[in-house]
Amino acid sequence: MGQLHVRRFLGISTVALMFSSVLVRAPAPARANSSFNVQLATTQVAVDNLSDYPDPRVGFLVQMADRGMATTDPLHNNVAGEMRSGDRVVVTNYGIYWLDVKRRGGLLSGMWALQPSSSTGADFQYVANAVQWSPNEFLPGSDGSNARSYDAGQGVNVIAAGGSDGSCVPGRGTFIIRNSNNCGIADSPAILTLNTTSVSGYDHLYTFAGALYQEGTQNDMLMTDSYGNTAIILFVLTYRFRDRSDPNDDYGPCCGPEAQRVRVEVTLVPSSGIHLGTVVVAGNSDNGAAPYPYRAFNYANIARHGYGCTGGDFPPGVTARLCEGPQYATNWISEGYSLPQTLMPGNFMTEQQSSLTGSVTDREMTYLLPYSSAYRLPERIDHIWNAGLGVSSMDVDYFNNEDVYVPTGGSLSLGFDIQMRPHP
Repeated sequence: MGQLHVRRFLGISTVALMFSSVLVRAPAPARANSSFNVQLATTQVAVDNLSDYPDPRVGFLVQMADRGMATTDPLHNNVAGEMRSGDRVVVTNYGIYWLDVKRRGGLLSGMWALQPSSSTGADFQYVANAVQWSPNEFLPGSDGSNARSYDAGQGVNVIAAGGSDGSCVPGRGTFIIRNSNNCGIADSPAILTLNTTSVSGYDHLYTFAGALYQEGTQNDMLMTDSYGNTAIILFVLTYRFRDRSDPNDDYGPCCGPEAQRVRVEVTLVPSSGIHLGTVVVAGNSDNGAAPYPYRAFNYANIARHGYGCTGGDFPPGVTARLCEGPQYATNWISEGYSLPQTLMPGNFMTEQQSSLTGSVTDREMTYLLPYSSAYRLPERIDHIWNAGLGVSSMDVDYFNNEDVYVPTGGSLSLGFDIQMRPHP
């Protein structure tokens, strides 16, 4: 499970010079405020603009976001990043979100926080230098020094009871939303059976479906548990983006408007009854060697415990520091729960760039558990530093190295919210 334990503004005159090359023929709309293609260095990508920001400005920021995955000077280097034709980019008033459809089956693989600007209409909220480099919240390093595109962003990792991460024994390794030719390395595109967009009220839904494949076996969909049961695990992955007209304040006064969050939903449906040992929604983020501070600080409204070199207990509301530790060590901060104990609706965890909670210049990512839903509650959220990979991340562990039986006709419904704005 490679992912699990693996303010300066551009001048208006400069922007105007680039607008003529940004907008291209529009694809079929997803009932966004507008839908169009953006010309990147070597390809075009479809953009749905759910925001109030002007399309030309949105197109320019998408260009900068993609280039910033290959260079720390996107303003002057028109280089190809990681976005591909066939991917989908969704823009709200609060962020740019890249769904990697072409290679990763629609998984959220890039996020860039946005904020309104009186001079340009919109700007990146977090800018690491004077040449419009806003690092991808999900890609380790977010520049050409670490172009591991298949490690970028979220991942869904499922292991049968009795299986093990990285195993190449058929049926007993990690099953993921994509496949690969090499054991333990996901380097081949996902195979999808569904790729749709729809609108429900304020929610714009992007839904992808298919089957999980064992990492390293390419076409092996058959999972085997320690009891001898076998099953194919079907998945439905949905992202809910909220447009600006959403007036709801779903977490109360603590957390700002609902529109600044994106809802992640995953439904897992085995073809027959099977015992699952691990289900984790993983998410890579920062590279400690990158030329900006990685998110080493942890904040939550629940008690946590540090593991590895990050030892000790941390009460609710207290900021903790995630240490790096020795090479190849893994250190993490977690609630420390295991089944049957789980988190509660309204619990959240935030990884921060600095110890100053809520600073508008502080890169943050927060996972929140919805108050009212039919989703299964996770046993914990882990904030991990993997010194071997040089990556910090937050992973949602629904269960890990346990035994959960899903009967024939049953399913697991998972869901949580992500926001990049300072929290709480």
